[in-house]
Amino acid sequence: MDFVKSVQRTFNRIENAGIQKRSSFSKSVYSQKNRELENCHRGKRCFVLGNGISLKQECIRNLENEVVFVTNDFFEFEEYDLVNPDYYLIFDEFYFSSENKKSCAKFKNDIEVLKEKKKKPVFILPVSARKMVNEFYKWNEWTDIYYVENVLNLCEGCLDDYDMTHSVPRTNITVQNGILAATYMGCSEIYLMGIGRADLLDELKVYCGTAFCQYEFKDKKMPDDFFVKEAKESGTLEERMQRCVKGMDDFIEINAYCRRKNVKLSDCTPQSIIEGVTYAEFETIFQK
Repeated sequence: MDFVKSVQRTFNRIENAGIQKRSSFSKSVYSQKNRELENCHRGKRCFVLGNGISLKQECIRNLENEVVFVTNDFFEFEEYDLVNPDYYLIFDEFYFSSENKKSCAKFKNDIEVLKEKKKKPVFILPVSARKMVNEFYKWNEWTDIYYVENVLNLCEGCLDDYDMTHSVPRTNITVQNGILAATYMGCSEIYLMGIGRADLLDELKVYCGTAFCQYEFKDKKMPDDFFVKEAKESGTLEERMQRCVKGMDDFIEINAYCRRKNVKLSDCTPQSIIEGVTYAEFETIFQK
């Protein structure tokens, strides 16, 4: 480890210790409720799905009786009912900002399709979203919700143990929250799918306004001012690139953590750019 990384690691550990000392989350009712999830799937395998278009290439029906985590806009997936996910993770701050009233109102209306499902997924959300959920989305009225306090730095050497009853690391990619939650639930094998969105070129295209990368399930016609607004709200190109690189680095750290926990982490996404995570062909998983 070079000197700069060593200093950064020390700084992050000190900052994390300060955050944990000030936090009262471990004494809250939300922390106690999270104990219900500890090792609830001990020894089982699970699948953590992003919103990548590569999901269309797989026989998703195979997931019907598996433990499945999904993220963000997965409710739009045409074959949602074939997956019947167990857990639904939404961690993007955009969805819980009162400043995005128009977009949040549409999201609220769209995602309520889940209310009609025979099997309603359990929501896992950041505790900072609690007020927005209770007063606006009101998801707590029709499904079970678990909250995590994702405020710690996730960096090299700073992921010692992921405990949902205490403060946990924040990540740039919601799928990563799913991986870590699965380790807390005791899953011994974790398979990733549909994570093609984690691509530096996608960010570059959106920033430059040349194209809207179609990594979601439905082709969407974006408003004329989408690219201008997106670029303005998401920072400079350099900042966007830094977040993408950080996201890739986080996968390396999370993969190392899984190995320490004796958890097998594999990626079923064709042509994935995630470094260090072993590729597993989706169909062969079910031939064992």
